[in-house]
Amino acid sequence: MGTRTIREREPGIDVVDEAGDGLEALELSRKVRPHLVLMDISMPKMDGIEATRSIKEERPDTIVLMLTAYEDHDLMVEAVIAGAAGYVLKGSGPARLIGAVRDALNGDFALDQGLAMELVRQLGTNLTRPTARRWSSNA
Repeated sequence: MGTRTIREREPGIDVVDEAGDGLEALELSRKVRPHLVLMDISMPKMDGIEATRSIKEERPDTIVLMLTAYEDHDLMVEAVIAGAAGYVLKGSGPARLIGAVRDALNGDFALDQGLAMELVRQLGTNLTRPTARRWSSNA
């Protein structure tokens, strides 16, 4: 699933090129200047997070959407910090991928819901809860 799915199912989106590694993705983004880059995390020569960071430094308006097999909320956070506009799992299905591309193009953030919920639960568990305050009318 990926660019082939988009080519076959979404006539309003053009796939202009494909890269075999992160360094090539960076070079192609310089040459082609795409509106959106669909990026994998695990790639040779330069991983997708570093490629995303480099693309966003050079062309902040380029949208980068991570498409990955890694169900890892730490990687999701790293990708977002690097500038990714979303994190979608390869196993999510064609409709979810196309929806995530559309969301990203519309300025929305596309996150895998399961990973996002896991991250929120973990954050909630790790945060200390504020002490309950008693409010009185004398205060």
